[in-house]
Amino acid sequence: MPPRDPDADISPEQARLNQHYATDYSAAKTGGKFKVDKAHAQKAITGLELAIEELKKINQEAERLRLTAGPGRDPYSAVAAEKINDRAVTGDGCHATANKKYREALEAMVANLNAIMKGYADAEDMNRQLGGKTQ
Repeated sequence: MPPRDPDADISPEQARLNQHYATDYSAAKTGGKFKVDKAHAQKAITGLELAIEELKKINQEAERLRLTAGPGRDPYSAVAAEKINDRAVTGDGCHATANKKYREALEAMVANLNAIMKGYADAEDMNRQLGGKTQ
């Protein structure tokens, strides 16, 4: 007897959703796979969001320092302040660029976790509607 087609007795929309949730999105942004513990996923998301907020505060502090002039009115202080500003905010390899890339990576992780959790919830809802079991 041939194997049963799991999508044979469901609507095309449900079949499309099944294909969507069967796709492994875990490696989309991270380059690797990970398993999500639903009980702890929200804690992870909250922790990542707190880290993002902290990075924003650090970046704001760097911006504030950029506006600070050198400690003296001599040319050496002005040049020193300019060099510090370049390293902190505007130059190649500066703190602001690294901070932004780190925030973007954390935001991608949060979005990925939210998408995975939505996928779990949607799959459980679909299983309930079809009379199946949920986890």
